[in-house]
Amino acid sequence: MRIARRELLAGAAAAGVLGLRRAAAEPLRPMTFVTPFGYLVAFAPDLVGKAGGYFEREGLDVTIAGGRGSAQSVQQVLSGQALMSRTGGADIMKAIANEDAPVIVVATINQGSPFFVISKPTAPVRTPDDMKGKVIGVISKGGGSENLLDAMLAERGIDPASVKREAVGDSPGAFGLIEAGRLNAFIGAIGTLIGLQGTNTPIEYFSTDDYAPVPGQVYIAAREAVAKQPDMIVRYLRGVRAAVDAMLADEAMDKTLELLANFEIAALKDPAIAKADLKANKALWLSAGRAQLLRNVPERWQRGRDLLAKIGAVKPGPAGDLYTNDLVDQALR
Repeated sequence: MRIARRELLAGAAAAGVLGLRRAAAEPLRPMTFVTPFGYLVAFAPDLVGKAGGYFEREGLDVTIAGGRGSAQSVQQVLSGQALMSRTGGADIMKAIANEDAPVIVVATINQGSPFFVISKPTAPVRTPDDMKGKVIGVISKGGGSENLLDAMLAERGIDPASVKREAVGDSPGAFGLIEAGRLNAFIGAIGTLIGLQGTNTPIEYFSTDDYAPVPGQVYIAAREAVAKQPDMIVRYLRGVRAAVDAMLADEAMDKTLELLANFEIAALKDPAIAKADLKANKALWLSAGRAQLLRNVPERWQRGRDLLAKIGAVKPGPAGDLYTNDLVDQALR
């Protein structure tokens, strides 16, 4: 972050409808939240919750640490270095179902998948059927993006062995590998898609949700923390909900970008791209309907687990073992 806490408070007060005054009725309770990957527009509910004073209104002094991958963020939660984190639905299903990680999903922020299959219009990959015999880039081998690739192929009855994979990370630069003939398509997150569109790069794309609907981004906490500090988690989720409501009301998105500017976010260098990124993420928050905002939708979770079990990525079983709606229900009252 570029600014001190005092400056954050001043910025929040000047931000109009998105800025809130600090609650003076109680001392602030410190907690740490860790993102899975640094600071991105995708994490606006958490970053605006901090910069806009929404967590302070709930009596929390939140430190937001930029993580370095989903696995590390889970470990920080388990070690007690962070009370909560965000991660991908497929990643946390594997950690809980396969490795008995003592964590639990307490809310779902992105009901829909933030991942897209991107190719070039002159040689498009429009469905999983187009992938047979092709080379597809994934963010990392064995990670959530590759699991989604296998799930899409399984849904279409395609042998996963017929599709080669390359680890390419997650950035617009991966498109250069398509242009160089090394890839036929790659799976990238929504920020990468928006970045390519912002440079007017001709692309073809579709959402992995079209063929493998798995919960997108979720909030997690250690089971021990849920038992011992449920009120802290409820307060955090209440702050997230307030931040999301304010951002949805900020149709021009200018005030939201002012608050996000308190963090080192590369996409903010181009406000048009940042707004497009934010707009796309807003759609993901509401993809199951506004009434389901932050809730873990049982039907979606069960279908997601069944899909991943079909390819052997996750042990089969009831999805209800992976999440709880108890705390988010309290936060949404």
